[in-house]
Amino acid sequence: MEQVAVLAVAAQLDRNYIREKTLEGQQVGAAKGNQGGRPKVIDDDSLTFALALQAKGDPVPEITQKLIIKEGKNAGKHPSVASVYRALAEAEEATAATQATDDLPQRPTPVRLHRPDEPLKAEEIGLRERLVVQRAVLDAEEVAPVISGPHRFKGGAPQFGAEEPGLPCSFGPGPTGLGYSGAKPSR
Repeated sequence: MEQVAVLAVAAQLDRNYIREKTLEGQQVGAAKGNQGGRPKVIDDDSLTFALALQAKGDPVPEITQKLIIKEGKNAGKHPSVASVYRALAEAEEATAATQATDDLPQRPTPVRLHRPDEPLKAEEIGLRERLVVQRAVLDAEEVAPVISGPHRFKGGAPQFGAEEPGLPCSFGPGPTGLGYSGAKPSR
């Protein structure tokens, strides 16, 4: 039984050694510029040409027939339609990602809070005035739809929806004289 444990430990050490040497080789290759893996079928020149053809309106199967693989075991052949679709999708995602980072707002500058007894600077007074004006405009926009909504004035009291189809109630002096007439609320 002890012999099996010793062999298991030796096998584990061997696996760790192989793993370390593999990672070391990948790092040396990356330093030299080798990224490893399967080479791309559609290089940057072919992708630029494919994007231009797509912008012109050519369908992807026709674009595929106009492209030629430059290196690898399939050199001189046309790439598959799936490869062209994949390359076009990756290019679209890359442009969308760069545009998304360009559209992000800049980080706001930190604001120093003042104590009530500290005087404000001129720029802070201007900022406060602009904020007060913006708040007044927002408050006016919230109140405006209520005032200019669909209502009718009859007998001095507003009647909301009295003549509108599908609106069952109206406010104001109604047949009951209590100021409300219409459908009863359902529970």
